[in-house]
Amino acid sequence: LQQRRKPVPGMPRPASLNAFDIISFSRGFDLSGLFGDSGEGSRFISGAPVSKIISKLEEIAKVVSFTVRKKDCRVSLEGSTRDGSKTPLTLQAEIFELTPSLVVVEVKKKGGDKVEYEEFFDRELRPGLETLAIDDPATIAAAVSAAGNCHEPLPSDSE
Repeated sequence: LQQRRKPVPGMPRPASLNAFDIISFSRGFDLSGLFGDSGEGSRFISGAPVSKIISKLEEIAKVVSFTVRKKDCRVSLEGSTRDGSKTPLTLQAEIFELTPSLVVVEVKKKGGDKVEYEEFFDRELRPGLETLAIDDPATIAAAVSAAGNCHEPLPSDSE
């Protein structure tokens, strides 16, 4: 995990997180409720390449016949409208660079039924993505520490 992420041709580089972004991820500082966001979502840290994360999201969407829309490091998954539901279940996953070797993946419900979202999350999304997640604090700390000791300039987002 201490290696620098190599740019993949045709694949955009995720937006980098700054200290304020990371602090805002803390539950105590989550102000999304003030702006009408339901706050239904999840985040995880991964050492996988962005292309692998996006491919996994596409794979999950295909299994449940969701439509996939991609733009840069954002992926939207949209289901069909269910009986009695006015809007289809819609999710958005966004990938952010934490360090050159780690990314944060944030998945949020953007539309649809809350119960349907929870079922989809528990049955499909979480099991499908957990192989990409790093949940060992020591591994994360080592990668963050290694990034802090790196004195090379980071490549720009335009590279």
